[in-house]
Amino acid sequence: MMAGMREKNVKMYAHGSDGLKNAAPKTEPPRIVKKRGTILLVDDDKATLKLLENIVRNAGHNLTVAQDGKEALKIFRRGGIDLIITDIRMPKMDGIDLLRQIKKEKPETKVIVVTALSPNTIDINEFRNAGAEGILFKPFKSKELREMVEKAVGW
Repeated sequence: MMAGMREKNVKMYAHGSDGLKNAAPKTEPPRIVKKRGTILLVDDDKATLKLLENIVRNAGHNLTVAQDGKEALKIFRRGGIDLIITDIRMPKMDGIDLLRQIKKEKPETKVIVVTALSPNTIDINEFRNAGAEGILFKPFKSKELREMVEKAVGW
């Protein structure tokens, strides 16, 4: 009896001009999220870090987080980091010092800088010359970050 109930619950019907017809169940294919690489997110502001985590995770990336430059450098030195997204102003080690150290140790590592500072208050060329792939000013749209990540690493 249970098997019959299951069959009955699985059948789907579509209304047409000629009455009820058996129709294949409408199911969406499972969403396959391919893990594309590991991104290290660095920000001392927990709310911003959570926002970045959500955007990166929803784009299908592996991630790890740090709340300051020194912690980020320790994680980076363990290996396996493909991209770093960092804030500028942080305790212990700021974003420009982190960027310079990473480029010194492993120049091919991609780094994106995210900041709440105004473009008028920082020297954008300083970050570009240090090797930043891009600078994103807060507030930003999720799509802007995703596009910058894809452009930086080609995922």
